[in-house]
Amino acid sequence: EWLRAGYPADPPRTGHSALVALTGPVSLSRKQKDCVTAQLDGAPVEITTIEVAITKVTHRLPTPSQTRDMVRSLQQRASRG
Repeated sequence: EWLRAGYPADPPRTGHSALVALTGPVSLSRKQKDCVTAQLDGAPVEITTIEVAITKVTHRLPTPSQTRDMVRSLQQRASRG
């Protein structure tokens, strides 16, 4: 039981939904964002490509907020040079 036996990095997809709902969607960590960026490796950036990379890194379907956050992160990196 994850709730009673420590705190894993990500909550399970089922069970204790009311508690998880109070915390909002799970954000990508800095390490996960770096891994997604490495997965893209200069490929043309499309939403689908970003979502596939997030799925490969997190082993879960991305949430809309994770995708938006990753798009923003990639745009910031591109504007820096």
